[in-house]
Amino acid sequence: MYSTCLHCHASLGTNAMVEHFAIGRRLAFDAAKGRLWVVCGKCHRWNLTPLEERWEAVEECERLYSSTRLRSSTDNIGLARLREGLELVRIGRPLQPEINAWRYAADFRRRWVTRAAPLATASVTGYALQVLLQSQFDNAPLATAFPLLGVIAVGAGIEGAVFLRRSLSKLVLPDGRVTTRRRGAREVKAARLDAFENGWSVRMSPLSGSPSLTGNHAIHALRAATTFTNYYGGRKAEVDAAFDVLDAVGDPGAYITRLARVGPERGFTDIGSYPNEIRLALEIALHDDVERRALAGELAALEAEWAMAEEIARIADNLLLPHSVTEGYDALINPSAP
Repeated sequence: MYSTCLHCHASLGTNAMVEHFAIGRRLAFDAAKGRLWVVCGKCHRWNLTPLEERWEAVEECERLYSSTRLRSSTDNIGLARLREGLELVRIGRPLQPEINAWRYAADFRRRWVTRAAPLATASVTGYALQVLLQSQFDNAPLATAFPLLGVIAVGAGIEGAVFLRRSLSKLVLPDGRVTTRRRGAREVKAARLDAFENGWSVRMSPLSGSPSLTGNHAIHALRAATTFTNYYGGRKAEVDAAFDVLDAVGDPGAYITRLARVGPERGFTDIGSYPNEIRLALEIALHDDVERRALAGELAALEAEWAMAEEIARIADNLLLPHSVTEGYDALINPSAP
């Protein structure tokens, strides 16, 4: 099997998920017709694999795709991303249920790297302060303290800026059904998720007697609140745990309702009391329909690319078959065709 793109000659990469086909970071397959392509990550062209390389690999791709709900699909094509990073494009009728917001994993990790990094200055500042005090106890020359004082000053400045930004930042959220009000971090974390007979509601300021929000008002408010509280994202283990929770439930909407019902029983009185992985899972569930609409464009483009690749694959696969065999197969696939 070739390891470079037939069109642009770029490397197709490798994967460790498909035992019988280790080439490619995005595989497209059609289990009904026995097709398997490697999609180039650079030019996005579809490379048809040889017949002898396909059968076990297609079965593995179908099994891997079916084993996760972290996927999105249309009537003809679906897209899923596995934990190892391999992307699977499945041709055929969609599998339900599915979770469309699987791309949030990269966003959470980006937040953790870019926003939580300044918090590392706390440990550096503390270490510098410890070394400075120790040097003074040991009667070290005063000149050796100047670099440490600089480190402490810079670290304290960064920590102070982060603290002020988080403490002074405000979030505009609905208050009732018409007006809006700016809320601080402490007030946002105090928001409470409540369950009722037909769904869930959110109350932004339980102690002040603010009304409960339902429907689109609740979704909008809770989306903003969870994004605000998940400012630092999460580590890979926490993000994986969040997706495991959603994958176990299957339906993001059902997960929010379940959390509203079960949360108080487990001591989760407000958003701030949720464990980090629960808050991450809640944000993912709230943005699932947004991600579904965002993925619709990518899936439409994939479907157009598949149509061209399928025409070439049909010709290539039929070169060695008698015409009577191909006609009989077409009749089985499309019995209503003339």
